[in-house]
Amino acid sequence: SLPRHVVQDGSWSVGAEGVGTVNEGARELKIIFDYACHFCANFDTLHADEISRLVKDEKVTLALHPCKILDQNWTDIVMNAMGVVLDEQPEMALTFHNAALALFSEIFNSRDASRQTVDELADTAKKAGVSQDVVDAFKKAVKDNIYGKWTEAGTNAFKDKKLSATPTVFLADTQLNLQTIATATALTEAVAKLPAATATPTEAASGAPTGAATETPAEGGAEGGAGAPAEGGAGAPAAPSPEPPESAE
Repeated sequence: SLPRHVVQDGSWSVGAEGVGTVNEGARELKIIFDYACHFCANFDTLHADEISRLVKDEKVTLALHPCKILDQNWTDIVMNAMGVVLDEQPEMALTFHNAALALFSEIFNSRDASRQTVDELADTAKKAGVSQDVVDAFKKAVKDNIYGKWTEAGTNAFKDKKLSATPTVFLADTQLNLQTIATATALTEAVAKLPAATATPTEAASGAPTGAATETPAEGGAEGGAGAPAEGGAGAPAAPSPEPPESAE
C-alpha cells in the first residue's frame, strides 16, 4: 500500500508546514532517486541543509520521488522503513530520509555491505529522533514488504517519464545539470535566478542524464544479498551514459 501523504506516482511533498503540504506560489524542486544509489546519497548529503532551508523559507516545495532501479535489497529495506515513518510519524519523515541517505553514503564509502541491515537503519532512525515504537515496526514492514506497491509505483513513474539515471533533479520542471549544482549553495542560487529565466521543460522531457554523478538502471536482476555495493555491481560507481539503457521502455 502507499503510505500517507504519498501520491499515485510514488512521490511525496514537503512544504514549510510539513510533509504533504506545498508552499503556495513556490517553484517545485523534484528529486528522483534510489535509496541504494550512492550518487543520490552524496547529492542529499551535500544539499540536505540547503533544501530544508529553501523549504522552510517557502522558496520551493520539495517533491521526493523514490524508485528502485538498481535492483538492490537495500532499497526495499529503506522504502518499507520510510513507509512506516510516513504513516506513523510523518513529522520525522524528511529527517529520516536525510539520515538514511547519509547512512548509505557512509556504508558505501566504507565498503562494508554487512551494515545494510534493518538493525543498522533502525539505529540510525533512533539517533535521528524517530520514536522507539515506530522503529520497532521496521522489521515486520521489511519482512512482509508492506510498502512494496509504493516502490513499484515510484519505479513505474521513473520508467514512464523515460528517465535514465538517478539522481535526476528538476527545478520548476526544468532538468538541472548536476555539474552546475555541485556546491552546497548552488540550489539556492538556481532558485534566485528563476524569475529572470524563461526556462522551458524541453530538456526535462528527454530524461537524458546531465552531469557526471548519476547511476543507470541495473541490467537484469543484480544478485548479491542485501544489496552489497560490490565493485562493478549495480551499487558501484557507474559512468554516466547519455544513451538510455536497453531495459528502459
